[in-house]
Amino acid sequence: MTKAYISVYLRNSEEGPSCYYRIMQYINEIDGYEFKINNAFTTKEYRKNMNLKSVFFKKIYQLILLVKVMYRRYRDIKYDLKNHPDCIIISREVYPRFAFRFLTNQLLELLSCHKVIWDFDDDILAFGEISKAEMENLERCADQIIVTHQHLKETLKSNCYDRTMVLPTTDKGCMINKFAKITSDRENLLTNRVNLVWIGTSSNLEFLDIVVEALDKVSAEIKSIERKDVYLYVVCNTPYQPKKKICELQIKNYKWERDKANKIMKISHVGIMPLKQSKITEGKGAFKLIQYLSFGIPIIASPVGFNKEVVDERSGFLADTDEEWKDALKKLTADIRNWRKFAQNARENYEQNFSYSSHLAVWKNLIKEAVGEA
Repeated sequence: MTKAYISVYLRNSEEGPSCYYRIMQYINEIDGYEFKINNAFTTKEYRKNMNLKSVFFKKIYQLILLVKVMYRRYRDIKYDLKNHPDCIIISREVYPRFAFRFLTNQLLELLSCHKVIWDFDDDILAFGEISKAEMENLERCADQIIVTHQHLKETLKSNCYDRTMVLPTTDKGCMINKFAKITSDRENLLTNRVNLVWIGTSSNLEFLDIVVEALDKVSAEIKSIERKDVYLYVVCNTPYQPKKKICELQIKNYKWERDKANKIMKISHVGIMPLKQSKITEGKGAFKLIQYLSFGIPIIASPVGFNKEVVDERSGFLADTDEEWKDALKKLTADIRNWRKFAQNARENYEQNFSYSSHLAVWKNLIKEAVGEA
C-alpha cells in the first residue's frame, strides 16, 4: 500500500523554534506517511542570519536570502502541483512578505486544490512576517488552522473560527521517571545558590532589562540573609549584556543549543519570562514558561497575554512591579520544602495542560483526518 504523501513548508526544521516545537518534534514520531520537508533556509543560513551582528551586513545577507527563499518556494510548490500531496502542512507563512505576485498566485493554486493544515504561534501579521494577501489566502483555503491561544484565534476572520484549534507550544521536557532525581539534585543546589533561567532569541533580550535591576537588588538581599549566590543563566543565540551595572546577580551566557538548554533547565530553580505590554507581546505563546514547567521549574512572569493563562498560583507568580518580582523570587527560594511543592505543582501544571503526549495524539488525528484515514 502506498504511503500518503505530506508536504511540509517550514523556515527550518532544526533551528526554527516554531517549526521544530510546533511541527517537527511530532512528525519525527509519526510513522506510516511520506513526509517531504521543504525548508526555506538551510541550517547554516538560519544560524548565520540569527548571529550576524552588523545591521548593514545583515540587511545585505537578508536580501540574498530573499532571492534564495523565493526560488526554493517556487521550486517546491511547482513540484507539489505536479505530484499532488495528500496534505500540506504550513508553519507560519510560505513566502516572505515581499514576494512577486505570480508567486502568490502559484501558492493560491496549490492551496485551492489540496488539504491544508496551517499552524502559527505569534501574531505574524503584526510582526510583519506575512503579507496580507497570503494571510487572506490561508484563511480562505486552510482546512484546519492551529494557533497557540485564543488571542491569536481572534486575529483571524470570524468565518475561520470553526476550523481553528487552540494548541499551545510544548516540549517533551524531562522524562517523568527522571523527575524525582532532577528535583532532588536541584534541592541540594538550593542550599547554597539560586539558579534562574531565561531561554529565548536575541530579539527578546530587551525584556530582561525590565527586571535585571530588581533581580540584582534581591540577589543582594538573598546573599546577605540566606548566604546564597544568585545566578541568571541566559540561553540565547546572542550574549546578554545588561545596560546598567550589575553588582550581585551573576549572569552566565550560554549559546543556544537544544541539548544545552535542556541541561541548564535541569539545574535551574526558577524560570523567568518578563515582557512589556504591546500588540506583539499579546500574541506571544509563553513557550518559555511551558518549557520551564515541563522540567518542574517554578515560574515568574509578567502579566501579559498568554502568560496570564499559563501561570497559576500553585506553580509560580505573575509579577509586574520591581517589588513583585523581588517578593516572588524570595517566596520561591527561601524555603526548600516550599520550592519543592512549587516544583511538583509546576510539573503537574505541564502534565494537565501542556503535555507532549496529548499534543502528539492531536497531531496524529489531524493528519489521519487530512489524508482521509479517520
